[in-house]
Amino acid sequence: MGVGFCAEQVAGDALWEQRSSVCAPRAERAFGPKNTLAAFDHAVGLGCSFLELDVRATSDGVPVVIHDAEVDRVSDGRGPVSGYSAAELADLDAGFRWSEDGRSFPFRGQGIRIPTLREVLDRYPRAWISVDIKATDPGRRSGWRSSSRRSSAERTVVGSFSRYTARRFRRFEPHAHASACPAEVRRTVAAAVSGLKPLVPRRPDFLMVPEYWGRTRVVTEAFVRAAGHRETRVFVWTVNDEQTAARLSSLGVDGLITDFPAQISRPRAAP
Repeated sequence: MGVGFCAEQVAGDALWEQRSSVCAPRAERAFGPKNTLAAFDHAVGLGCSFLELDVRATSDGVPVVIHDAEVDRVSDGRGPVSGYSAAELADLDAGFRWSEDGRSFPFRGQGIRIPTLREVLDRYPRAWISVDIKATDPGRRSGWRSSSRRSSAERTVVGSFSRYTARRFRRFEPHAHASACPAEVRRTVAAAVSGLKPLVPRRPDFLMVPEYWGRTRVVTEAFVRAAGHRETRVFVWTVNDEQTAARLSSLGVDGLITDFPAQISRPRAAP
């Protein structure tokens, strides 16, 4: 795949696949409502080919693209996502709350909705999709199967901060690529310190990590090398300046997640 940059908060999420290039998640932060088709269209228009998004399940088990547990902050609705059916959720205005200055709301009434995962997969058939499952319960197996054909599952990277959720999803969608949960990241850090190979039962295909976790530096040359022993790709979030992008690129990371993919693109390796 090569080094890519995933630009986060571009209102959608995205990434492109060139060595020392940028991966853009959620589209460009200043653009508008995140996790919407409008945001993803914007990111793809910037040249991104790897979209990063958040997913929760509706009351009828349909995976939908939204970060928060409740719809209040991003729409004209109220209450938990899990309290809505997919059809009910589709009636909400996902551009209702977005404002750059707190006074104007340019996306209200523009037909922007909370999309289903299936809509995103179908709309961008050549893009890689990175899915962060936010809820402890990833939803019904039938809901995921109806959202993802095998061809789209093979270009999907799925992860969760919940080890239980990550493991459960991997069991019922074996064709998707696995993104490491925190326990697997810790094992890779330990392997980097000890010089041993990480003891992870199933090799995660991707490690999507911050450079630092608190005071602990996660991404080092040894960490990238330990991941490479398992043929695991390393993506680092959230990188918003060219100097950091160049330094991380020189370590050999495979992707960078940034709020601004238009600015952090194809950085030169640090001297």
